[in-house]
This record gives sequence, structure tokens and C-alpha cells, in this order.
Amino acid sequence: MTDDGPSERVNPSAIRIRDNVKTIFMLKKSTLVSRLRRCVRLAALTVASLVGISACDFSVDNEERLARGQAAFEAGDERAAVLDAKAVLSSDTNNVEARLLLANASLHLGELEQAVFEFKRAAELGAEPSRTAVPLGEALLSLGRSAELLEQVDIVDSLSPTEKIQVLLMRAAALQLTDQQTAARDAYAAVLAIDAEQPQASVGLISTYQADGDSAKARQMLDALIEEHPDWVEAQLASAELMRAELRSEDAIAAFETILEDPALTIDVQSRALAGLVSTVLDAGNVGAADEALIELERLLPNSFVTLYLRASVELAAGNADDALAVVQPLMEAYPKDTKLALLAARAHLVGGQLGQAERQLERVRVAAPENAMTRRLLAEVRLRQGRVRDAEALLEPLLERGDADPALLQLALRTSVASGRPEAGVARYRNALAADPDNAELRFGLALSQISQGELSAAEATLADFDAASGERWEKDVLVALAKLRRGDSVTAVEEVDAVATQWPDNVSALRAAGVVAEAANQPDKAVAYFQRAKELQPDQGTFYLDIARVHTSAGDSDRARAEIERAIDADPDSVPVMLAMARLAAESEAGTDEAVIWLKRAAEASAAAFVPRLALAEHYRATGDLQAALTYANEAAALAPGDPGAAYSLGLTQLGLGDFEAAIRVMTDAVANWPDSGEMRHGLARAQLASGQANQALRTLTVVEGAGFGTRLLTGFAQLAAGDPAAAKATARRLVADFPDEAGPVDLDGQASLAMGEYAAAASALTRAYEMSPTDAALERATFARMRAGQDDADALLLAALEDSPNEVSLRRNYAHMLAAMGRPSDAATHYRQVLATDPDDVAALNNLAWILSVEGTMGEAETLARRAVDLSPDNPQANDTLGWILVQQGDIQGATARLRHALQQGAQDPEIRYHLAVALSTAGDDRAATSQLRKALETDAMFASRGAATELLQKIGAR
Repeated sequence: MTDDGPSERVNPSAIRIRDNVKTIFMLKKSTLVSRLRRCVRLAALTVASLVGISACDFSVDNEERLARGQAAFEAGDERAAVLDAKAVLSSDTNNVEARLLLANASLHLGELEQAVFEFKRAAELGAEPSRTAVPLGEALLSLGRSAELLEQVDIVDSLSPTEKIQVLLMRAAALQLTDQQTAARDAYAAVLAIDAEQPQASVGLISTYQADGDSAKARQMLDALIEEHPDWVEAQLASAELMRAELRSEDAIAAFETILEDPALTIDVQSRALAGLVSTVLDAGNVGAADEALIELERLLPNSFVTLYLRASVELAAGNADDALAVVQPLMEAYPKDTKLALLAARAHLVGGQLGQAERQLERVRVAAPENAMTRRLLAEVRLRQGRVRDAEALLEPLLERGDADPALLQLALRTSVASGRPEAGVARYRNALAADPDNAELRFGLALSQISQGELSAAEATLADFDAASGERWEKDVLVALAKLRRGDSVTAVEEVDAVATQWPDNVSALRAAGVVAEAANQPDKAVAYFQRAKELQPDQGTFYLDIARVHTSAGDSDRARAEIERAIDADPDSVPVMLAMARLAAESEAGTDEAVIWLKRAAEASAAAFVPRLALAEHYRATGDLQAALTYANEAAALAPGDPGAAYSLGLTQLGLGDFEAAIRVMTDAVANWPDSGEMRHGLARAQLASGQANQALRTLTVVEGAGFGTRLLTGFAQLAAGDPAAAKATARRLVADFPDEAGPVDLDGQASLAMGEYAAAASALTRAYEMSPTDAALERATFARMRAGQDDADALLLAALEDSPNEVSLRRNYAHMLAAMGRPSDAATHYRQVLATDPDDVAALNNLAWILSVEGTMGEAETLARRAVDLSPDNPQANDTLGWILVQQGDIQGATARLRHALQQGAQDPEIRYHLAVALSTAGDDRAATSQLRKALETDAMFASRGAATELLQKIGAR
């Protein structure tokens, strides 16, 4: 039992009809493959020969063209037939015979849409139903357009008995594909009324009961049919398929293999038996054997629907979700309404961690088939992984209420119950299901496992002791007994149990892997490696076993042997994303460090455009290391691959927040909160974005609904209170947090910032200095220094200057110190440090801009303009740099240049009132008092404080007095 989500059992008997419709309905051509090969051969006609044909056609009338085209069609030259049919229709669009010829030739060429159009047009023009019904039905069924077939193709009196049987069989197939089993049953019965010995109808009738879940009725009817017709291979095949549905895997495999021993099988029966064998072996978890059987089917029918479907299923079972999607997606384009394909794609997205894409596929299926049980299961899995436990429970409840829950559904329900804090409910469901079906081994195993997981060891042992010996030897029972022993602390007996499992089932990779897992948990690494190694030798192409061995070595601290094992896995499967991720994890935990880990993550991302996990990991790495642009690239890719994944949304939102794109961060986090309303982490992210954008009150509202507010929520609430203009409330919150969490720096920092906002500079300096000592970050050092300056301490700069002495080229810290000096009215000291910043980094825009401003105030206009222009050149859309240069130009009399620069600054500067005042001065100087008045009024209407508010008021009065 894995946590990859519920699996859908591949059912060749349900989907084979689309592949084998031509054989079932006794049509002239056996497979689409042969037609396509003929097309390739005919495509070798040269341009010259085509020109020659058209030149000779001038003397040929339509009747002769039709005769020639019909002869070509009967000789297997469909392309020539198409040319003649189209030539006739170019001059006689209502020619029924030409329409029929073009339709039949298109059908044989595999051009199904063209065939459907032409058959319908021929019928509208009066063609006999006997000439259109069967081939039109074949084309529609091959296209997966079952509903259209049921509407367009039906029994009419003019059909012969054979044609009626063909139409009824097609309608029955379409009805089954649309899950109308009762109506399909009637159609099969109608066939048997015409021909009581019709094999397809007899078996099809039984399959309707199987599809309805009445396996007992289906088995009873099938056994009677085999007794009456022991030589009917169709019945033997149906029996094998029913064995599979009854979970009698060994019997089903033996039955399929017996059928395949017959050398006289038709392609239809051989392909169905191979498909059934692949599916059953896959059910048993033997991916290697399933792949071997599938290779035989691929040789027989390489391009058929069922072959490709099973190839995708095998790749998915092997953990190759990307390879599975590569096969499924073209099929989905050809059959956009096929729910099985959509479900398989959803499962592949689930395995790949792409919850959003899985969700989209499932919602599409849910619209088309709202009661589809597999859709509900898979969607519940998505909701569970998204943390939306209540939604998952609501999806599963109708399935559980039916009383026929299978082990996989009960396992999913158990996980949901555990997530909701009610594990006993999941165990109870297993117990009730087993009481109703006491001979079901899978239910018994599921109950025992759930009891073990909940620590009910005696109950689990009793459940396993009652295992019906008539069910046969099962390695799962012995492994579960070993797990119970292990939970009791009896690791010696547990290992003895799995030793016996490995001895009794030496060729069963699932049993060997389970034995390895138990041995690993029992702290027997050498034994665990031996079991995993034996499984690897049986299936050397499966990277899982290499990773198992590597994990054991890693746990033992032997990273060299772990690396060697993963390298072998890469040799076996060089494009495996899971293997590359394992190497990345190993590198991150070893001396190689994060650099090598990043290399492997990038390789994994490059190996698959759909690989979600490496992209999210890269986004988090670059966000943590400060490369926010790289983080944004990978976060966007991850979010696009999995728009419903909470980790992707959170990573993208925080990256946007770090880049200052507050609007985008709020949008992403708002959606995340809507999708995961119970996630405190998502609400924290939204509140942080709201705080950063100045929406403190909204942040407070966001935080008030977080359930069970802990340290993080309370601290963030305090900062929101401070930003909302209530430092007293923030201080009270900080004091309570300090009392509850005395070793945390955050509450002390909040207390200091609240004191600073209240003008309590001495208290602020004391608290912020202590916060820095508890958590010595540059930001904490800057806050402590500023508070100490405001408090007038003689040694206010001591801590920061000491830090700069240790790191003289530390640009950010020195720049921010210069900012503080300027704010404290020490422009000369600030200028000194700005110059030191520029000596280290000549392209520091903030230092260039602020030094230019200081120099302009001091009257050094030439150097000020030079510095300001360089700042604008480096950051053309920076509002502060444009404002500084514009104001310098005003003072130098370049009003036209100043006006253009200040307008640009205003466009980029979020309507900054200081910039409006500077623009108003320029406009007024140019004589445009009306525009200047407009800018001044807008500046003064804001509640924001700005340095030139008094000057702006004075200028407005002066203009008004003119």
C-alpha cells in the first residue's frame, strides 16, 4: 500500500472494443496498422506520375472515374480511389456513389473524421442505411464518440440480419462505454434473438453483469457458457478477465497464458489475452513481467489504443510519471472525451506531485461522469494532499456508505481519518467491511495494518490469526506479523519472520522489498541491503531498489556507498527524475554541499518539463540565498505545473513579496487562502504581503481567523498592530510574548520597535540592543543603532562601527548606516559613508542617489547632477533617482528637462506627494499655474507626511494670490 493515490485497474475488456472493432464486426481490413503501411507505400508515388494522371483525366467522364476508383479501392489502392472520388465531387457534389467511395476509402486509410463526414453526407443524399450504418458506426466508435453513435446508428428494416448484428454489437459497445449496462444488455439480447450462437453477444451479455459489480451472476453465466461451448475461446478469455476482476490473479495469469499457447488464435483474441496478462501481472505488482508481456503486445499492435494505454500504465507503475504522460497526452488529443485516459493522466500527475493538473483532469471527468467512483477517490487524494481534509471526507462518504468498499478505498479513508484526528473511524470501517466479507484477504490485511499503525497490536495479531488458510499462503500475512512484532519491540522475532518470507518467496520482488523494509526498521542494515539487492537483481531496471539500498547506506552514515548505488541507478535509468532527486538530497547532506545539489536539481528539471519537485526545490533554494529573480523563474514554473499545490503557491507568493511585487504576492496568497482556508501558514503569507503593501488593518483581519493562534500568529499580529498605528497594543502583545517565550528575539524586537514608535527612545534602545544580541542580524543591528541614536547615547554607533570594522566592504550595512546618519541630521558623515559604499560598488543606485541629494543641498550642483544622472542611467524607472535628478535640474534652471524627469518619476512613484511638489515647482516656474495647482492639491489631499508639506501649502497660496 503506497501513498501515491488510489490506482485504477486497467480493464482491457472494457476498452478493447475500440481497438478490435474491425475484427469484431467482420470488416474487410483487419487493422489500422496494415492500412497505414499501405498508405506509406502509396505515398511513394512521384509528382510526375500524379501530373500524368491528371493530364489523362480530361477525357474521362464521372461514370468512368467512379468505376476506376471502385476498382482501385477493391485492389487496395485507397489513395487512387480518393483522387477519383474527389474528382467526381468537384463537378457533382451530390453524387452519392462518389460520397460512399470517398467515405469507405477514408475509413480504410484511418482518416476517420473525413469518413464520418462523408457517410453522413451520403445518408442525407439518400444512400441506403445498409451501405452507411455499419461503417459509420465503426468510425464513430473508433473516434470514441459513443453518444453520437447511439444517436446516428440504429436498426432499420432494410438491414440484413448480419448487418443488424453488427449494428447491435456496436450499440452495445457504445452503451457499455457510456456505462449504460442495462441498455447494453438489451442490445446483446437482441443479437442473441437473431443468432443464439453469437459468441461476442453471449460474452458481452455476461460482461454487463460484471460491469455492474455482480461478479457472482457473471461467473454463473460464464461457467454455464463454457460448459455449453468449451471450444469458444471468447468465453475462455472472458473467464480469465473475470478471474482478474475477482482478484484471483494467479488463476487469471494461468488462464491467459493457457489461451496464448494456442497457435491458431486470431489477432483479436491474442491481443486481448496479452492485454489481460499485462494488466493482471501489473495488478500483482510485477512491473518487470508486465513490461515483458507488453512488449509482445507492442509487436502485435504497436499503435492500438489498448497497447498505448497499457504502456502508460506500466510506466506509471514503474514510477516514470513523465513517461506515462508522454504516452497519454497524444491519446487524450485523439480521444478527448475518454474518461479512462483522463483518470490515468490524473494519476500520473499525482505521482509527479502536480496536484493542480491532477485536479483539472479530475474535475473535467467529474463534469462528464459525476458519479464516477474512481474520480471521487483520486479527487479525495488530491484534497487530502492539499490539506483539505473535510473536502476529502465529503468525497469519500458516498462511496463508503454503499457498503462495498474495497481495501484501497478503505486505506484512503483511513489516511483521511488520521488526518482529521479520528483514526479510530478508519479502523472501524475496516472492521465493518471485514465482518460483511470475512473471507476477503485484502480487507483482513488492511485491518491488521491499520491496527498496527494505531498501536492495537493484540487486535492486529488476532486479525491475522483468523486468516483463512483456504485463501492460500500469502507473504503479506507474514510481513504484517513481523511488523506487529517490531512494534512490540521484538526485533529479533520480526527479522526471523521476514527471513522466512524471503526464503519462501525468493522471486517475489514485493515480498523481498517488504522484508528489506522490516529489516531496515529493525536496525539490520546488512540484511536489509541483501533483500533489496536480491529484488534489484530480479528487476535491474527499477531504480526503486537502488534508492532503497542507498537510503540504508545513508542512514548508516556511509555516504560513499550511498552515492555509488545512486550512480548505478543513474546508469540504469539516466533520465529518472526520482534518481536525480535522490542524488541531490545526498549531495545536500554531504560535504559536496548545496552547489552539487543544485546541479542535480537543474538536471532533473531539464530532464522533464513536467518535473515539479526539482523546480519547487530550486525556487526555495534561490529564495533562501537571495537570488530572487532565479527563485521567481522556478516558482512560476512550479506553480504552472501544479496550480493547486500549496507549497508552490506559498513559494511564489513569498518570492514576489521579496521582490517588492506586493500586488502579485497578495493576489497569489489570497487565492492560496481561498484554496486552503485552514492553513495558518497561508494566512501568515497573506498577512505579510498585506503588511508590506501598507494594508495593516487587512493583515489584522486576515490573522484574526487563524485557529489556535500560536507564537508566529501572535508575533505577526503585533507587527500588524504596530503598522496599523497602534504601538501601545503592539507593545502589550510583545510583553505577553516575552513572558511566554523569553528566549525568542522576535517579541523583544517588537517591544523595541513599539517603544520607538511611542517616542520612548531609551526603552527602545535597550530592547532593540538586546534583540540584536539574541539574534545578531544586520537588520537587528541597524534598528538597534537607530534607536540608540534617537536616545542620544554617546556610543550609539559603537556596535555598528565594530561590525563595519570587521567587514569594511559590507555594502548593505554601510549604506543603511549612511541612511541613518542622514536621517539624524548628519549629512556630512552620511556623505562620507556613501562615498565608501561607492568605492566598493560604483553602481550602487541608492548611494549614488542619496549622495547626489546631499551634495545638491550643500550646493555642489555639478557633482550632484553627475551622480544623479548615473543613478538614472543604472535604474531608468527608479522614482527616487528620477525625482532627485529632476529637482537638481529645477534648481539649475533646466525646467523642460526637470518637468519630463519629474513626470516620469511620478508615473513610477505611486503618487508620492513629495514628487508632486517638485513637479508643481517646475510647472509653476514654467508659467503653468493651473497644472501646478492640480499637483499641489493632490499632494496636500493625502494623509501622508512629506518633508515639503509646508512649502507646498505656501506655494499653493502664492499661486492663488496671483
